[in-house]
Amino acid sequence: MLKIKGKKRKGIVGIEAAVVLIAFVLVAASLAFVALNMGMFATQRTKEVIGKAYESSSRALEVSGSALAYMGGSPDSSTNPANQILVPIRLTAGSKAIDAKKFLIVTTVLYANGTAKSYSRNLTNAEFLDVEELDLEEAINTISLSDYGDAALIGVSGSIEDGKLDPNDLVYLEVQMPDKVYAYSYITIEIQTPSGNALTVSRTVPATTAAGLINLDMSS
Repeated sequence: MLKIKGKKRKGIVGIEAAVVLIAFVLVAASLAFVALNMGMFATQRTKEVIGKAYESSSRALEVSGSALAYMGGSPDSSTNPANQILVPIRLTAGSKAIDAKKFLIVTTVLYANGTAKSYSRNLTNAEFLDVEELDLEEAINTISLSDYGDAALIGVSGSIEDGKLDPNDLVYLEVQMPDKVYAYSYITIEIQTPSGNALTVSRTVPATTAAGLINLDMSS
């Protein structure tokens, strides 16, 4: 019997299928990576939101209004000092009255040149002054803060002269600044209370030639 031998031809279908399969695997892996990252990001954001909500709910104090600076006044904004910083505070919703004399005020000034100074003062022997009308400049001139970092409380709603901060009270924490707190100095004031987390307020002194009270929230 005569046998006719033909040439054997190897197909490339298997290689093409492998390439397509690998492409699908790479695309799927990329999509899975993106989905995983999105899930981790969403989880992180959720944790941050929950953390901030918990921190807020566990604080006894909150900022209630705009932080102010009492400026010395100068024709050159680069040498106009912030002499005092005032922060309006009140109790958070649901908080009970607390003894303001047990507050600890930690003030840190980061100067524009990069140097920093820090002061720690308790309010045990601090001045507590009520003002019938919202005349903070008069109150500032009445209160004597001699040392850097010294602090006082000015009551503008309710009464703080007894040293007790009640739920309906609105007070300004006044803090004496050190020398040469000029434009772009970064000020952080931490108010530590007998219970709950501390309240931290940070503001930057703006470039201004103004004298008297200025709104730090409007300027920043």
